[in-house]
Amino acid sequence: VCSICGACDHPAGKVDGSTFECSQCGRTMLARMEQGENVTYFSDLNEAIQKAAETDDCTLKLLARAGALTVSKGAFTLDLNGKTADSLTVSGGSIKLTNAEKIGTLTVSGDVTLASLLPEGYAFYGSYYWYSADDLAKTTSLSNIRVRQIPLKDLTVTADSKSSRVGQDLVALTYTYEPA
Repeated sequence: VCSICGACDHPAGKVDGSTFECSQCGRTMLARMEQGENVTYFSDLNEAIQKAAETDDCTLKLLARAGALTVSKGAFTLDLNGKTADSLTVSGGSIKLTNAEKIGTLTVSGDVTLASLLPEGYAFYGSYYWYSADDLAKTTSLSNIRVRQIPLKDLTVTADSKSSRVGQDLVALTYTYEPA
């Protein structure tokens, strides 16, 4: 039973897919947890994070803007679904972040690193700047960042006699661009 409305457990069949309103209690849902075929809705983000932390290999998708979020355990994907979170603090667990429009302040502690929050093919993006692995290794906090799929899938750098000169070296740049 929902800790906010106390009336129901917001069954998937009772939540409108466009307004995210529960027809059983009238509350607007703030998160959706998916594990295989199982779908659970939540009107409380803290409750949603707690349940995701207790559920193996699930995806917790935000349905609305979030205030301050804290994750201290669990192994799940936090899909911000193009939404904004004012802040996110991760002090434990093994979570992956995807599709964040904006995170005001992202902070990690303990054994968690900023790089460990990114699934394969994703990166942090600031104002006109993609954060490198070196950037992430130097800090435990980022401000006003997005989580995006990287647009470049494959990059190979080779030197040959037809290349441009960079210093004393000849360098050719070959790349394959696959839009995300």
